[in-house]
Amino acid sequence: MRFFQTKYITVLFFMLIAQFSVAQIFADFTFSNITCKADTVSFFDNSSGVAINSWQWNFGDGQTATEQNVKHAYDSVGEYTVKLTISDGTNTDVKSKIITIHKNPVADFIVDSIRFSSYSKRFRDNSLSDTTKDSFEWNFNDGSVIISTDSSFAIHKFPDKGSYNVYFKITDVNGCDDDITKNVIVVDNFDVPNVVTPNNDGLNDLFCISSNGRVKISITIYSRWGSIMYKSEPAEQVCWDARTPDGTKVQPGTYFYVIQIEGDIEYEPKKGFFNVFY
Repeated sequence: MRFFQTKYITVLFFMLIAQFSVAQIFADFTFSNITCKADTVSFFDNSSGVAINSWQWNFGDGQTATEQNVKHAYDSVGEYTVKLTISDGTNTDVKSKIITIHKNPVADFIVDSIRFSSYSKRFRDNSLSDTTKDSFEWNFNDGSVIISTDSSFAIHKFPDKGSYNVYFKITDVNGCDDDITKNVIVVDNFDVPNVVTPNNDGLNDLFCISSNGRVKISITIYSRWGSIMYKSEPAEQVCWDARTPDGTKVQPGTYFYVIQIEGDIEYEPKKGFFNVFY
């Protein structure tokens, strides 16, 4: 309305102003923080507008979707441009964002210093990762679990001899993870004779080592000059009759043995000396 006043008359002018507003829509979305190969990434529509009725997702890897909120797994690492196109039937809007899919680490571990006389074992991370490792989880299958963010190894004492499936999980700074389970065999100390008297009197005639059926072992026996006197195949019990490979009796003296445990992982061999007397 406008108002004009003159000397003789007051004139009012009314002006009708028509205002037209156009409804607007704005596309936007978010996605889950952990973006690893083969993991499911969640995409959440965060668009604004009162009448949005269409969502078109393009994940940048040739795959699409039409739901409002979607999940998608990438088969390869790399950067992808994700596009969300929304519509209310009249207007459209597009939002693009770049997502980086990270490579997963490859879990592995080594068991160090496995000693025959101790149930304590040292476990060391041997995983492959393209980025910084963030946490390490050990489950020893005896009720004990260790989760660490500052140490890549663990020392654990098992409650008893036996076979334990040890679970290990590695997580990197991107939140990507991998896990592996290995069978670890815990054994008692082997009884190793220190004297062999192969004179057929029924006492200490053989150098015998037995695992009591728990694992397979192999033995290599050396002379004091390093020559191999005997080498066994893996078995639950191994015996040597103090003869060379050609059947000749060995000379009296000191001999060196190496005992190996057969298993899924590399165990520390047991080494020592014994004497042969006639």
